[in-house]
Amino acid sequence: MLLKLSRLRSRLALLVLSILMVLTATQFSPYAFAQDIEDEYHCSPEWYVITVKTGKSLDVQYRCEPRMEEFDLRVWRWTFFRFVPAGEDKRVGAVRRSSSPPYTMEITGLVGRAQGGGAAGGRIFITNPDGSNLDRRLAVRTIMEYRPSGSSVWSNCRDNGWVESPKAASAFATYINNFTQPNCGTGYYRTQVAGRFWSISQNNWITSLYHYTAAIYIVCTDPSCQ
Repeated sequence: MLLKLSRLRSRLALLVLSILMVLTATQFSPYAFAQDIEDEYHCSPEWYVITVKTGKSLDVQYRCEPRMEEFDLRVWRWTFFRFVPAGEDKRVGAVRRSSSPPYTMEITGLVGRAQGGGAAGGRIFITNPDGSNLDRRLAVRTIMEYRPSGSSVWSNCRDNGWVESPKAASAFATYINNFTQPNCGTGYYRTQVAGRFWSISQNNWITSLYHYTAAIYIVCTDPSCQ
């Protein structure tokens, strides 16, 4: 009996894994859902992957998944998955909740090789405590950091500064694209990201902490940047 249960669990686990692999591989038009990811807090279909143009000659993929870190099944939303083409992409996510004023703020960051020289992305997503949209003025600061060796000190390679959303929204993202060669030469790169939104009740910006992705190693292949 125990052996049969074990086999049944193994088959169910393999079935779930197969379904997730199929959904993850699914891509839509580069423009599909481009607007929805900025406004929709409960995305669908769950676990699907879409490709979106960033306006920086760079494509990024979003995946419909539960709120990062907490696996909150009440809120499914489009979140960073990887750059296109994919290459050792790393991401980070953090959730912050408050009762006064009431909000939930999620900050996500992404770093990857993309077109070869590396790319970085930073995103803020805010909701009411019940998961519904909370449209506010938003801003994101995305920084690509660099160090030439594992023992070196991190320094800013490229810094977007604080970029504000063109209109009130629940989500906003900014990107950095190094195209085919890393801007600061061969070495380790990571993304540092923070977000903030304008609180109407406090008449002030509410700003997150800075969060960091894991690092990836990018090699310069052009003599001009070696």
